[in-house]
Amino acid sequence: MPWPEPAPAPPVTDAAPAPDTEPPAAGDTAGTGPAPTEAVPEQMARESATPPPADVPAPGEADVRLPPARLPPEIDLRYAVTGQAKGFNYHASGTMTLRHDHQRYEAHASVSAFLLGKRQQHSEGRIDAHGMHPEVFVDQSRRERRATLDAASQRIRFHHGGEAPLQAGTQDRLSVALQLSALFLARPDAYPAGSTIRLPVADVSGVELWDFVVQGPDELHLEGGSLPAIRLARQPRRERDRQVEVWLAPDMSYLPARIRVSEASGDFVDQTIDTLPPPAQ
Repeated sequence: MPWPEPAPAPPVTDAAPAPDTEPPAAGDTAGTGPAPTEAVPEQMARESATPPPADVPAPGEADVRLPPARLPPEIDLRYAVTGQAKGFNYHASGTMTLRHDHQRYEAHASVSAFLLGKRQQHSEGRIDAHGMHPEVFVDQSRRERRATLDAASQRIRFHHGGEAPLQAGTQDRLSVALQLSALFLARPDAYPAGSTIRLPVADVSGVELWDFVVQGPDELHLEGGSLPAIRLARQPRRERDRQVEVWLAPDMSYLPARIRVSEASGDFVDQTIDTLPPPAQ
């Protein structure tokens, strides 16, 4: 996602790579601790011999099952970031940009913190009536790691060499928050409080199903005034899953005005736009 990401949860399968010790600070629908090393979940690990869950469209299945989505306008957002990593509290600055021509997009996010360094994430791919379809996801701190989402072969190829099926509608850790914006922008009345939005989400080492439950209206207090928002919260599937909360602002074309990622360890990262933006045109 386009928010900084705290330290990852422990691996859950032997397909996961060893934890990465690089310093954080990136834009992650994204981190405070080391760069993400989320494990490949059991139902999608290594090979496609194990079928995907029945509630996820199968590889190659027509995108007609996907809901409509409309990308927000091109953006340059700045965030104020606070967080905690292994007991160390910090403040940082973050940015998120989106460029597109309604056929292809590029998104970039970055977080910089004193002593923790800089972390960047990049996502690019195609656009259609169902929103964003990532093709390349890059996560970089002291080294670059990437995942390739290959629609032709219906496979995701990860940095450590593993693979997983590419499900219809899969997002990456940066594009996922922007895809939520696109879903709301296309049909704001389709997601009342209590409804669930399910998205497969890939990073450089694995893919998981993320269920976002719409919590309802909220309000962010920013420099210059208050900003109405709609809060969504990811429902963890396992005890050690990270908690992800996203606040979409209707006055900003439903762009993510705040993103908070919390770990079971107590580490967290919280990024909020630093000033009240002009109303959406």
